[in-house]
Amino acid sequence: MSRQKVMGQPTRDAYGDALAGRGRLLIHAGAQTTADTVTLATHAREIGADGVAVIPPPYFRLDDASLTAHFLAAAAACAPLPFFIYVFTRRSGYPLPPDVIRAVAERAPNLVGLKVSESPLADVLPYLGLGLPVLVGSEPLIVPALAAGAVGTVSGLAAAFPDVVRAVLDAPDAAGEARLEAVLRKHGVDYGVEWLPGGGKPFVTGRGRLVEVVSQAIRSHTGRTPELSTTGGTSDARFIAEICPEVVEFGPVNASIHKLNEHIELAALEKLPRIYLDILRALLP
Repeated sequence: MSRQKVMGQPTRDAYGDALAGRGRLLIHAGAQTTADTVTLATHAREIGADGVAVIPPPYFRLDDASLTAHFLAAAAACAPLPFFIYVFTRRSGYPLPPDVIRAVAERAPNLVGLKVSESPLADVLPYLGLGLPVLVGSEPLIVPALAAGAVGTVSGLAAAFPDVVRAVLDAPDAAGEARLEAVLRKHGVDYGVEWLPGGGKPFVTGRGRLVEVVSQAIRSHTGRTPELSTTGGTSDARFIAEICPEVVEFGPVNASIHKLNEHIELAALEKLPRIYLDILRALLP
């Protein structure tokens, strides 16, 4: 199970009840902050889980020292349970340096392995030389990863086809790989991943009705005339610019955006809904 935020007590109790009469259970305790991750890892230990896995905090990239401290705190919180580090760049948003894992291994005696969901195989290989057991997450890589030194898999496909995945683990050869691929094809599982650079085309919205309406609404509630600018980095509006005649982004001043402890003034939040309402009233019939 994967949990990205701290659960309420009733939900935690439900997980605890579910542990009765079950098999071995490893809990993913990754969260946005170290404090929340520690809370989840502690809870996993208290309810009798068999191990804990933690992914780097998503979205906000931490430096190596902060990542090391984050994992050490999580490992200590769940100790003496076995602790796994979960490597998945497409979910955390940034790669996990092998040196961070080495630093954690030196100081966390309960670090017993890695779950590595990277792809292609070349992105898995750096983690196979760290002296820790590696479980891969990408089913098409099970056979080549086992040949390269991995010890097993944490497979989503195994939830539906445990016998197929188990057979491939028992016989990780070309025939087993072919059987696995046949299941993926038969059930329409699109297991090929192609990542294209960018994800959106550059665009510029000229001055039009939307720009004027937004500017007027901001002026009426703040007394300030907004500055039209194309600076500030990548805009998520690039994903809809081709289907919208005008695209405008605006929001409160946020000097801490995309940083640790990101925050804005509460007074700014109180003005936003009134500005949005004026914009909608002006644009919609």
